[in-house]
Order: sequence, then C-alpha cells, then structure tokens
Amino acid sequence: MDLKEKISIDTPDYTSCINRFRTITAPKYSSTAFPNTGVEFEYLMIRLFELSGLQVCYPTSNKTEQIDGFVYLNQIPFMVESKKYSTKIDIEPIAKLMARMQTRPSFTMGLIISLSGVTTASLEYMKYLQPKNIIIFQGSEIEEAIKNANNANLLFRGLLEKKFQALVEKALFQYHLSAFLEDIK
Repeated sequence: MDLKEKISIDTPDYTSCINRFRTITAPKYSSTAFPNTGVEFEYLMIRLFELSGLQVCYPTSNKTEQIDGFVYLNQIPFMVESKKYSTKIDIEPIAKLMARMQTRPSFTMGLIISLSGVTTASLEYMKYLQPKNIIIFQGSEIEEAIKNANNANLLFRGLLEKKFQALVEKALFQYHLSAFLEDIK
C-alpha cells in the first residue's frame, strides 16, 4: 500500500486528518527522529484540501523534479510546496517552486505551506516577485484556523479562496487569517 492509499484510509474524514496532523507535527516527531513525517506532512496537507471539496493531485516525482502536489481551485492549479522544518523557510524553497512553475502554463499558481513559517527576508523577497503568483500558508495559521473554524470541512477551501482573492485584488500574497475568521463567523 502506498502512502496516498494509507493516508486516505487512515484519514477518512476531517477530524481524523487533523488528529494525524497534530500527531506528526508534535515536537517529539521531529524530522530528524522520524524522517518520513516530512513526506507524510505533504500528503496530509493535500488531504486537508481534498476533504474541503477541492480536486487535488498527490505528490509526484520523476527524473527531473519532485512536486508536493497540486490543489485545484475552480480549475486554477496551485502547485504545492510543503515544508515541515523546525526553522522558518528561507528563499530557496520559494525559488525552487518558482522554477518548477515556469515549466507549467502561465496560469499555474504556487502555494507554500510551511509548518514553521517563512523568514522575514523571504517575505521581503516575495513583495517584489513578478508576477505575484505564490500564496503562503504558515503552520501557526493552520493551527489557529483549525481551532476557530465554524465549518471545518470548508476551512481550507475557504481560506485558499480568500487568499487568492486578496492576491488578485490587492497583491497581498499573505492574507491574514484573522480577517478570514471574521468573514466566516
């Protein structure tokens, strides 16, 4: 059984997926002690979007690239880069995602999911990216959203929709979770 099948069987609903997310993101499950938790984190993130009603493609790899998955929001593809690091990510994963996106149709968006967040330097770098086609989900944001959501099954879809809307309308690649939570109350 491959990891995609295992994740689908072990997390048939949103609650079980969140419980597994909390287990593998607990401090005792560091990537050093449990090296496969990084890969499982990638699959769980895609699964959360799938359980929100979005079409997804699970992680794939070939001889030239490894992709953490795709999420489709109203036919718009988001190429996902998920990182379960103990420290904030720097510019390198963002640059690698941008390079992979350049091999896809121009309407392909990027989605960075970082459990520990993103460095200030990376956020500053992203302000000047052209085109503005990458959205960020940070771990603290995911946890806060899980705790505060009224309709958990729509949470990840709704947050991605709001983040995409803020990116298109206001060039904000980092839409604030607090604004989203106010909108869904």
